[in-house]
Amino acid sequence: MNFLFKHFLLIIIVLFAFIFSPVKNNSKNVSMTANSKISEEKRYPKIFNLSKRDKYQIEEVLSKMTLQEKIAQMVMPALDEKYYSDSTKALELDSLINYYKVTGFVFLRTDIRTMNKMIDSLQRESDIPLLTAADFERGLGMRLQDAIEFPYNMAIAATGNKHFAYLMGKIIAEQCKYIGINYLFAPVVDINNNPENPVINLRSFSEDKDTVSAYTVEFLKGFENSKILTTVKHFPGHGDTKVDSHLDLPVLDITADSMKKNELVPFEKAISAGVKSIMIGHLSIPSIDSVEGIPATFSSKIVTKLLKQQLGFEGLIITDALRMEGISKYFSPEEAAVLAVNAGNDILLMPQDVGKTITSLANAVAEGKISTERIEQSVRKILSAKKWLNVRNDSHIENEYLKNMLNEYPAKRLAKKMAERSITLIKNDRKIIPLKKEKYRSVSCIIISEGKDFESENKFAELVDEKIPNIKTVILSDKSSKKEFSKAEKLVRSSPLNILPVFLPPLSKELNKKALDKRIDFINKILKYKTPSIVISYRDPYLIGSLKNVKTYLVTFGSVKNSLLSSIEAILGEQNITGKLPVSIPKTKFKMGFGLTLNYNKLIFPQSQIDSNYNFTLIEQLVNESVNNNLLPGGTIIAAKSGKVIYKNSFGKYSFDTTSNNYKGNEIFNLGNLSPLISIFPAVMLLYDNGKLDIDKPVNYYLPQFKKYGKEKITVRNLIYHSSGLTTRKNYLSGFKSVKSAFSSIMNEKPVYKPGTKTVISELDYILLQLIVERITELPLNKFLENKFFKKLEMNDTKFNLKTIKDKDRIPFNKFKTETADFNDYKLYDSKLNYFRTLYSTADDLSKFAQMIIQNGYYENKQIISEEIIKSSTGSAKSLPLLEWQLISSLSGSAVLSFHSNTGISIWIDKNNKRFVIFLTNQSISEKPVDLLSNFRSALFDALDYSFDN
Repeated sequence: MNFLFKHFLLIIIVLFAFIFSPVKNNSKNVSMTANSKISEEKRYPKIFNLSKRDKYQIEEVLSKMTLQEKIAQMVMPALDEKYYSDSTKALELDSLINYYKVTGFVFLRTDIRTMNKMIDSLQRESDIPLLTAADFERGLGMRLQDAIEFPYNMAIAATGNKHFAYLMGKIIAEQCKYIGINYLFAPVVDINNNPENPVINLRSFSEDKDTVSAYTVEFLKGFENSKILTTVKHFPGHGDTKVDSHLDLPVLDITADSMKKNELVPFEKAISAGVKSIMIGHLSIPSIDSVEGIPATFSSKIVTKLLKQQLGFEGLIITDALRMEGISKYFSPEEAAVLAVNAGNDILLMPQDVGKTITSLANAVAEGKISTERIEQSVRKILSAKKWLNVRNDSHIENEYLKNMLNEYPAKRLAKKMAERSITLIKNDRKIIPLKKEKYRSVSCIIISEGKDFESENKFAELVDEKIPNIKTVILSDKSSKKEFSKAEKLVRSSPLNILPVFLPPLSKELNKKALDKRIDFINKILKYKTPSIVISYRDPYLIGSLKNVKTYLVTFGSVKNSLLSSIEAILGEQNITGKLPVSIPKTKFKMGFGLTLNYNKLIFPQSQIDSNYNFTLIEQLVNESVNNNLLPGGTIIAAKSGKVIYKNSFGKYSFDTTSNNYKGNEIFNLGNLSPLISIFPAVMLLYDNGKLDIDKPVNYYLPQFKKYGKEKITVRNLIYHSSGLTTRKNYLSGFKSVKSAFSSIMNEKPVYKPGTKTVISELDYILLQLIVERITELPLNKFLENKFFKKLEMNDTKFNLKTIKDKDRIPFNKFKTETADFNDYKLYDSKLNYFRTLYSTADDLSKFAQMIIQNGYYENKQIISEEIIKSSTGSAKSLPLLEWQLISSLSGSAVLSFHSNTGISIWIDKNNKRFVIFLTNQSISEKPVDLLSNFRSALFDALDYSFDN
């Protein structure tokens, strides 16, 4: 009895000790009170940077969810516009939102308004904020038919400019916000190291891991402040495949070590850059998971061990679409769901059947195949992402200006610029490019199509027809008959030039190897003919490896509209060609980094004179108001940026007389006091540059008769600076009986102030500079400039003498017209002095001059005036002021060189931003006050400044 009592007493003591001793809370109850604690390190990924309050709120939501609702948070079905317009689909959508309560949706092809309304409606209806996803790899235009589409990733890498990836990412982030998308399935970070890859190909930046990594990181930086989930894909790397996972399961026969050194590198860089989501690719990789036929999507060795544990990724892990045949061919919806969750995926994308997927996972939990904790682990992460996104049910409001916001001009310009700079010229053996279309009486165009659809092919045909009016176009596909192929062949034989746009991918569902080989054989047959052919590959950069006898070959890395247009402009010489291969072409000498450069270094005048990627509405309003209010009779405006004219337009008439000529843009204008800047000073620059003129020597060194009356102290520099001290009162171009008397009067002129003490513009300064130029060159000024300056700049309509201008109707009337027309040449010693008060020129010619200034004296691969001279001539007051520009600041803050002539010509040059504006009008016949005209000019340049940047 004593024994039993002792043992009973011992048990009581132990129980009391256990009850009253402090114990660690190991409870896995998901509810949370204010005083309870959570193992934050295990349950909440640091990547979403949540506060304790955020976590508390998530636990509260989680505690109220049923098992089915938790599972549904791991499921993301796809939607297109049918769900919004079709009544049957609308019922299905209602079930997904209100019965199953799925985590969100991936939105497929539709238009801006439909997607906007759909997202807004769904967010308002859902109890828990939705993840709204889209794979806008190339911008919103990839899925939205009325939005901007950027070039493919490989095209961006071909530009050699990583900053483009950042800018594209930034714009996509902003536009996703506008439309209500919070989850982006981009960028693709696969390394395209297999030329036969049918699914990644152009979607990859490059074959090089470092290039892919660099562009990926820049793209992600564009999203840094956006609160948009970005997703790198397709882990662990879909580049080295020959099979499209949409159609079957690819097997990657590479070692784990090779994958670590190559395929995994961009993913590691993305993780370091803070990417918050990774998509798993449907790939079998035996070297990592030896289970036969197991895709990475269902492999815990790849998803959990490699991605989560070894690489340390703690963000959202989402499968690629489970309805793709790489999965659906071999696994039922039920099998796919359970395997994907057990592998470690958080979100199941586009399952074959939502109901079966959710039910199968609930059954798996009930049967102990999946733990409740495993489900909650993913749901907690998903809710954390939603909390980080700060998604609210009423967060998106439809905006009537949404379409305009998604098609903003800066985004349009970026898309076009990337396309332009991506065009890569691999061969130009016959020097056909740039194509001189006037050289050919006709051009044949044989478009080789995959045959899937003809959207890109038809668009190309439309664009090339606009650019080359005498072109005959034929589209050939597997649907074309033998007769059609024969007709195309006959057309090639009868044409002096052939353009071969090729829209063939490496392989596809529609284009098997047999069909591809047949198409390539036909191309090679065409290339055997003597007719020169320009081959443009749009969908397969590796195509040249299969082409024999190809002499001219370009790659665009994609067939988006901007790439189509840019390729045509490139062959016509309407843009420079600077792209470089981001991949190597097997069995050729063309390695990564190769690309022929055609940098024309001249002003390009596109066929379309108003660039639709800029907004010129303000300009149009201003000039129309000026005409309607009789401020000016009319005029011509020309604006250029980065070596290309983006706006040229004429308005009104030559005079206020309604019967006068309309402006056409080819008028020859009186330059007035702008003349010396376009004639005398360039001549001085050329001589100074060649060492034939020393500006610090006295004037009498070159003109000995000038030495009298203390003028020996006046230097050439004084003439340039207008500090010579000479009078401004006399008119030395009239009133003298002979050249000798005029010259004598000039040489005997006395200074009116001490040289170098004042700045006063004098007619004598210009005359003396011209005399010096003519003494040194032993040529009349006009002849010297024509040979050494105007001709090199192709300023063919720039003239000193009105008598040499054949088409007098091109000269708008103004009060200066007759003043120079009757001035006769006169002799000076053995040279002929052709000094006129004015020079005549056109908008196009003055544009070439302005472009030469922007390019620091370089034009069309010729150094016209040295860079040093141009820089010093357009710099500070202490430098050589050979160009008397007024230095002003534009709205964008850039220093701008500005000049306004007394005849109504204004030039505005922004060297830093490589742009200029020229405005020509008959200001001299306007009866309006000068200040009104000045105000108009200021408003015009401000409006153009705005157009450049907005």
